[in-house]
Amino acid sequence: MLHPVKVLAAALIAFLAWNPMVSAEVREADVCIYGGTSAGVVAAVQAVKMGRKVMLLEPGQHIGGMSVEGLGRSDIDNHEAFQNSKAIGGLALEFYRRISARYGVQEQFDEMVRQRAKQTTLWRFEPHVAEAVFDSWLAEAGVPVLRGHRLAEANGTRKDGARLVAVRCDNGVEIQAKVFLDTTYEGDLLAAAGVTAVVGREGNEKYGETKNGIRADTTHGQFDRRIDPYKVPGDPASGLVFGVQDGLPGSCNVDLYSAV
Repeated sequence: MLHPVKVLAAALIAFLAWNPMVSAEVREADVCIYGGTSAGVVAAVQAVKMGRKVMLLEPGQHIGGMSVEGLGRSDIDNHEAFQNSKAIGGLALEFYRRISARYGVQEQFDEMVRQRAKQTTLWRFEPHVAEAVFDSWLAEAGVPVLRGHRLAEANGTRKDGARLVAVRCDNGVEIQAKVFLDTTYEGDLLAAAGVTAVVGREGNEKYGETKNGIRADTTHGQFDRRIDPYKVPGDPASGLVFGVQDGLPGSCNVDLYSAV
């Protein structure tokens, strides 16, 4: 006759082996945000302001996304939108205000905002300064940040019907939440949860627009001089340098999106 304790232990082992969502650590939150980009930081801060318990997951070790990877000069350099409207406000403006405080120029920044003046340098920042602002902002808001928590490639999500109820990281940690936000650049959580998503530009015909798809007739960001495309300058037989495509770029009606 089998001992009941041994039977129970065997059943538990079988269950753990069968259920990939069982992990060594389970954490709970009202809102789980996957992706420590600038969007993830702002979403986390805002959710806390709304009285929610928040958890921010980042696959890597740095918070801030492109803002801490070198994009310290943004499109605010085109100041018509800023001067003629309140295009930048809310937590985005607060981020820039905190940046100015780090540089000791918050008074000048606030005066610029009040006057809607054009002072390009006050909108620029170094990556390490942006990261320091994001880190201190999250700490101030009391947001737990789980660095090095990458969504598991296999069985990384658990759903109750169509509703996502838990995610599992490749280190075994499971996070259960009422709401999940995907703030990655690639839509990793959306894909894992089976949500249809669009990456890139859709063709003009998709929504009857005219400024998307492949654009070869713009003046923004075009070269004003000839650049040799060959590995050996002037020698077509040497082949094209990396990233250069032979032939026409395509049509505005071509879809450049992928649906997951």
